[in-house]
Amino acid sequence: MNSKSTRWLLILAAGLFAYIFFFERHTPDTERRQELAARWLAPINLLTLNSIEVTPAGGAPIRVEATNLEWRLIEPLAYPAETRTIEGFVNTLNSLQKRAFISAQETLAQKDGLAAFGLKPATAAISLLNGTNRIELWVGARTIGSNQVYALRVGTPGVYVVDAALLDQLPDSPNAWRSRDLIDLRRVAYDRVEIRAGQRPALVFHRAPGQPWQLLRPMEARADNARLTDLIRRLEEARVRQFVSDAASPDLDAFGLQPPESELALGSGSNDLFRVQFGKSPTNAPTLVNARLFGHTNIVLVDRELADRLQFSSTDFRDRRLVTFSPSTIERVEVRATENFVLQRQANQSWQINLGPITFPADPELVGGFLNNVNGLEIATFEKDVVTDFSSYGLDPPRRRYTFVATPASLAPGNTNPIVAQIDFGTNSGPNVLARRTDEGSLYGLPQASLTRLPDAAYQLRDRHLWNFDSTNVTKVTITQAGRQRTLTPDAARAWSDTSGPLDPIGAASLEETLYRLGQLRAEYWTAVGDEAWYRFGPTDGERRVTIALAGGAKAEELTIEFGRLSPHGHCYASVWLEGKRVIFEFPGKLFLDVERDLAAPAAKR
Repeated sequence: MNSKSTRWLLILAAGLFAYIFFFERHTPDTERRQELAARWLAPINLLTLNSIEVTPAGGAPIRVEATNLEWRLIEPLAYPAETRTIEGFVNTLNSLQKRAFISAQETLAQKDGLAAFGLKPATAAISLLNGTNRIELWVGARTIGSNQVYALRVGTPGVYVVDAALLDQLPDSPNAWRSRDLIDLRRVAYDRVEIRAGQRPALVFHRAPGQPWQLLRPMEARADNARLTDLIRRLEEARVRQFVSDAASPDLDAFGLQPPESELALGSGSNDLFRVQFGKSPTNAPTLVNARLFGHTNIVLVDRELADRLQFSSTDFRDRRLVTFSPSTIERVEVRATENFVLQRQANQSWQINLGPITFPADPELVGGFLNNVNGLEIATFEKDVVTDFSSYGLDPPRRRYTFVATPASLAPGNTNPIVAQIDFGTNSGPNVLARRTDEGSLYGLPQASLTRLPDAAYQLRDRHLWNFDSTNVTKVTITQAGRQRTLTPDAARAWSDTSGPLDPIGAASLEETLYRLGQLRAEYWTAVGDEAWYRFGPTDGERRVTIALAGGAKAEELTIEFGRLSPHGHCYASVWLEGKRVIFEFPGKLFLDVERDLAAPAAKR
C-alpha cells in the first residue's frame, strides 16, 4: 500500500471518529427516541418559562409569573408562590405520555363534539408563556377507567388521552399555589428586630455590620445572640397551616388581634421589612394561632409554639455569658487577687508566669482550662442595669480582677484597644458573688462556685512537672517517717544498700524504676500554698519525708517531698518548696504506692 492511500485512510478514520464523538454520541438512541415520541408535549424548560395560567371551569384565572426563577402569584391576588409545587406541575406536564389519540374526524363524528370529552367547556384551561411562545392546553373529563383524562393542545388537531396525574396537579384554588412559608428572608438584609408581648415594654435589637446583636430597649445590653438567631430561624422555618382571610379590613377582634397577644418585626433602620402579629387560637384548634402578615394583609393559622416563644421578658433575651473571646487571640492575662501575677504567652505559644521578679513556666492544660472557664462564666442574676458607684457592692476595689489582653494581630483594623475583657469580682458573701465588666455599667450576680474555677494565686497555673532529673544522678535517698530514718546509697555499679546491707537485685531494680518515675514527677492537681494550709493536708501520724540527693548538674542539690493525707481523688497530698514557698499538690496515687513499697522507713524497735 502506497503512502498516499495510507494518508487518505487516516483522514477518513479521523473524520469518522469526529462524527461519532461530536454528533452520533449526542443523538438519542432508539429507546430514547421512542420515549420522546410517546410524550404529549415537547419538553418545557423551567429556566425560560415566564408564566402559567390555569382557569378552572366557571372559575377565575390563577396566574403565576417567574422572576429570576422565583415564582409569584399574580391573580386573583398578589402573593409569593410555592415554587416546588409549580415545578412539580411543570414536571408532570413534561412526563405526560400519549396513551391514545382521537383524530379530528372522530371528534367531529361525536354527537356533542368536544363536549363528549369534557372539553367544551373544559375542566380547566392551561396557558404557558415561554418567551414569545404560548402553549394553550385544555383538560377534559376522565376516561371510563378514571386513571386517564382527555386533553388537547389548542391549534393542533385531535384529542389525546393522557395520565390523570394532570388533574391531580391542577390548583383548585389560589391557595394551592400560595407559598406556605410564613416569611422568606433569603434576600432580606435586616439590622433591627422588635418583639412586643402583652403589656411588656418592646424589645428592640440592633446589629451593626459584622457585629453581634445588641439590645437597645428597654435598656442597652448585650443580647443573647444564640436565642435571637434561633427565634429568627424558627420564624423562617414556620409554615402556614391554613389561609384564613384576605380581607383588606378584617375583624381583628374576632381573631384576637385587637390588640395582638404578641408581635415581631424585622427592619432595616427605621423601615419595617416584615411584621407579623399573633392573636388567639381558634376554639377547635388550640395548637394553632391566628397570625396577621402585614406584607400581604392577610390572616393565616400557624403553630402556636412560635407565638409562645415571644412571651419572654428582656432578661430572657440578654446574653448570660459574662465575657466571650477566642483563647487563641489572648496574649497576656493580668491577675490581681490573693497574688498579683501576669500570665504571658511566649513566642513558641507556651505560657510563662511572671510573679514579680520570679518567672516560671505555666501548665498549658491549666491555662487552657482557665481561659475556657472564663468563657463559660454564666450570669445568674441581672442585679442592676446602671450603677454609678460600685464601692457599696465590694467592687471598688474588687476582690479579684482579671484583664485579658489580645495579640496585636487579632485586633480589628482601627482598633487600638488591646483589652478584650476586664472583669471584677466583689467582696460580698452569699449564694452569688457580685461581678461586673469594666466596660459596662451593669451589676451581675454569679454563683460563688464560679470563683473556685478561676485562679487567685500563681501556683494554681504553674507547670505541673515539678522537676526532671535522671535517676542515675541520684547519690542518696533519705526516708524520714515518724522520727525514724533510713538512708539508701548506690555504689559505682548502681548496687543499692542501706544500713542493714545491700538490696537484693529485684528490690534494687524496683527502686531504680521508682526513682526514674520520681524524676519525671508531675502533680495531678495543685491544692494550696503555705505552712498553714499544710496543717489541713499534712499527715496526722508524724512527718513522712523523702529527700533525694543529686549530682551531675552544675552543683549538687537535694529535692524533698513531704507526704500528707489521702485526697478524695485517690491520690496523696504532698508538698515541696518552690520559689521559697511550700506548695501543696496531689501526688499520683499509683506512684505513691510504689514509694511506700520501695522507700519505706525501718520498722520501729520493740
